[in-house]
Amino acid sequence: MFNKRFGIGMLILVILLVSMALIPAVSAQEVSKISEKPSELEQGLIDALNSNTKNLSTEDVVANYVKANKDKISINNFKENDTASNTINLRAYQLKDGSNITFTNGGYFFITGVEEETNNEIVTQTATIASVSTTPTITGYKELYSWTGVKVYTIYTKGYFTYNGQTVDAHYIDSWYVKLCSILVS
Repeated sequence: MFNKRFGIGMLILVILLVSMALIPAVSAQEVSKISEKPSELEQGLIDALNSNTKNLSTEDVVANYVKANKDKISINNFKENDTASNTINLRAYQLKDGSNITFTNGGYFFITGVEEETNNEIVTQTATIASVSTTPTITGYKELYSWTGVKVYTIYTKGYFTYNGQTVDAHYIDSWYVKLCSILVS
């Protein structure tokens, strides 16, 4: 049971880390050679997320933006873009808070980021081994949103790193997901 759970957890961790690493982080204000310039709708969402002066949750900012721009959003247009090309077109931009937003050529976009918990401590081991530095616990997340303004799911992975003066070791704590809605595909 433990090995199966550990194996599934590690699989989720690897998938999350690989997907986060493969999506290039590009400044929202600059056009990159690897990424297309965001559409007017996408740039508006980037600006709304970057100017969140009321400290609303990301979910609320997205829902408010979609509601305010519902006349500009056509799900049929996303479906046409999705089926018109057999390739996936990802456009990624870095937000002011350090998270990243990635738009697809379909009706979805991802927001990825990292949150830290404070547990920075020095652990002293035996006299033959130097002290070990421990990083804060890090939780990486990836949220999938629909252009209808609904958060579909969030994937989390939690862990930390230690350094003994010679080597860095990664320590996996847990992985989980939260499914918020089901999407009907026609």
